[in-house]
Amino acid sequence: MLQLESDGKAIFDRTVLKDDIVGLPSTLAGGGYSLTAVTLEESELAFVESQSVIELMKRESDVSLEVLQALGEEVTRMRDIVASTPRRRPSLDQGIRH
Repeated sequence: MLQLESDGKAIFDRTVLKDDIVGLPSTLAGGGYSLTAVTLEESELAFVESQSVIELMKRESDVSLEVLQALGEEVTRMRDIVASTPRRRPSLDQGIRH
């Protein structure tokens, strides 16, 4: 999966495998999700509306547990990305402004 930077450049985000869920946080928050995908073989994607996912979770506790597990994996993945990203620290010459 690729993400577009603000300058329009595509950067590699992650590999998505069969049965992976993409865009779950946005789906549950009711927001949109935009992505660009490059596949190594013929692939098929399924899009499910937010309300359908929420209704299914209300009816099926097993689905709710799977969604929570997927969200936990997404949070862990994002935490790992943030932890491995070099941070820019202000230089000491900038001083403290009051």
